[in-house]
Amino acid sequence: YLAFGDNALRTMETRPWMGCGFWPLICNLNSDEASKYTRPFGMNSSASRVKYEDSLILYLKKYIDSILGGTGNIKDVCFVFPASFIIPQRYIFEYALKNFKIEKFHNIDDVDAVSYVYGIENSESFQKKSKTVLFIDVGGMSIKSYVVRFVREKKSYSSLSVPKAFRYSYVINRTEGGSHVTRRIVQHIRDRLDIKNITDAEFRRLFRAAEKMKIDLSNQETTFSVIENINGIDFQFSMNRICYSIPIFLSCFD
Repeated sequence: YLAFGDNALRTMETRPWMGCGFWPLICNLNSDEASKYTRPFGMNSSASRVKYEDSLILYLKKYIDSILGGTGNIKDVCFVFPASFIIPQRYIFEYALKNFKIEKFHNIDDVDAVSYVYGIENSESFQKKSKTVLFIDVGGMSIKSYVVRFVREKKSYSSLSVPKAFRYSYVINRTEGGSHVTRRIVQHIRDRLDIKNITDAEFRRLFRAAEKMKIDLSNQETTFSVIENINGIDFQFSMNRICYSIPIFLSCFD
């Protein structure tokens, strides 16, 4: 059967070869290059020998069906891609839609999507003079930052003004992000508990526990987790926000 999201992650805690992920990062890469991104996180570029292109088709179909809930049809899809995505990478996602009869779609860059939303919701803040904003987007496998200048310009044929956005810069770092923070927590747990050699499945269980603790520490001072069956032992591990935030999380932004 097909499993997605949390169900898929739980399956990978015992059968890691059955799951894959990080599609936006590995699309249009060969298996050797893709494994450089997936293996450090206990992930795969294929699910039980099903290539990621086919897995992507199944995922998008499942995702769109879950949104619709059997209530209607999708008439148009807009993909928001990192501005660094090249045309072949974008095409892989668009081709996936064609496989289940969605023919109308388009795509925009992430910086443009953010600029549109910010410009509409905060137009009064640059009503009288321009405003330059630095955006930092912390994703799972990358950190993107871009500087955008917002102004209001009058139309030549009207007294009304409209918001305009001008992109000054765009930088993407694919060696940092939320999953990299979780991986550092895994290493912190292994160092504290003196865990040496582990299997892929054991790594996934450690990763899931680390992800849970990372989420907990975003809104509480301490967290606690039981990590089951690592080298045949169940471990208990606690962590506080100071231990987490200073050496682990902030290193993401150095």
